Amino acid sequence: MIPERPFFDKFSPPTDKMMLFTVIGIAFTAISCLLSAAFYEKKDI
Repeated sequence: MIPERPFFDKFSPPTDKMMLFTVIGIAFTAISCLLSAAFYEKKDI
């Protein structure tokens, strides 16, 4: 159960722009992690 917080009332309900930026951020993070893992395996130490 989430208590009532007036601070979060300014941000609800989530808008389409917020959802778009969230999806883009998650996708960018996932792609960068996959690319860094792929390049890290190719590195000769």
